[in-house]
Amino acid sequence: MELSKLITDHEAEKAENNNLDAERALAFGMAALNHLNHNEQEWITNYDALKVAEIEQHGFDEFLSERNAHVEKLFDNVGRIVFPNKTLAVLWCFEIEGQISDGHWENAGIDWKTYTHATVRVNRALDEPEFDLQKNVRTLDFSELTEFDGLAGRMRFHALASGVTAKYSRDDLEHDLTLLSQANKEQLRL
Repeated sequence: MELSKLITDHEAEKAENNNLDAERALAFGMAALNHLNHNEQEWITNYDALKVAEIEQHGFDEFLSERNAHVEKLFDNVGRIVFPNKTLAVLWCFEIEGQISDGHWENAGIDWKTYTHATVRVNRALDEPEFDLQKNVRTLDFSELTEFDGLAGRMRFHALASGVTAKYSRDDLEHDLTLLSQANKEQLRL
């Protein structure tokens, strides 16, 4: 499996708008694909590589700062989620938020905006994520996301291609999502 070497006009425009080197993004993407099995690779596109290239090329701190400024500009009374590592923050920003708003939990009757409109921070001194949301929300079992090979592979791809970690196995992903689920359940209790 390979990412397409042909970059569409839309992809080229996205790369240019974000001051990204598209060829470098695809090269990092190809390296990350080598860590995935065939079933997982089938879910990865050039779009995924360009999406996480922003972190690899401009730095995690800049990405998170811009993301949080955007959230705070658009929404009042945002909550905050603090992760113990960059990998969980990348998973949250690039996959889990989308699964909450219009994916796995789309029709589950949860207040998705409370989750997705929260700022994201990293504090390596933490042992587990901290949810400081502005209202009570239903807790979620994030480990459910590993039930789908493609989705698990895409999350692993995001972690690897973003450059925040050099190795990230399926076991690592399952551990992190279980940690996220436990913290969510303990802290929100709904």
